[in-house]
Amino acid sequence: MGWYFYLGLVLVSGYALTDAFTSNWQQKVFHETKVSSFEMMQGTNAVTFAVSVIFALPSIPEILEFYVAHPLIISHSLMVGLTAGFGNLYMYSFFALQYLHKYFGFICFFFFEKKKKKGQILIYFTVENFGAVKLATVMTTRMVVSVLLSIIYYGHPVSMTGVLGMFITFGGLFYGILFK
Repeated sequence: MGWYFYLGLVLVSGYALTDAFTSNWQQKVFHETKVSSFEMMQGTNAVTFAVSVIFALPSIPEILEFYVAHPLIISHSLMVGLTAGFGNLYMYSFFALQYLHKYFGFICFFFFEKKKKKGQILIYFTVENFGAVKLATVMTTRMVVSVLLSIIYYGHPVSMTGVLGMFITFGGLFYGILFK
């Protein structure tokens, strides 16, 4: 197995650990401090922004060079930044530098961010009112449906090992939810 396998394993494991920690931590904060969903979203986004800036700091010269070479990106970044909040402007600019070099990508990203904010509110509302276990149930169900739809819609071939892996993974997730 190549190093991509191990990188994928680390990334998936990191996602699972942080995802499990986050909803439980948010539930604890909701119950101990009585913050609202909007306050939780603001705090989470502030921490996300700070971490993004820290990771992007080494790339500031490249970002500035990109802005000089492509001045139209300034208006695109402002459009995205104003809809998402000024604090996220730098993060989106860095993201744009890495992945979204075409105008169409900015339009898609703009609409994605609007949907993402509604999704964040629903996630915080679910944790606040129903708890982390219910959120995990919803998110796991969404993940299973998403994987199955992707396999069906795009016609991805799935080997027996892949099917077994999905049963073990999703079975373990559902077992953890049902018997927690």
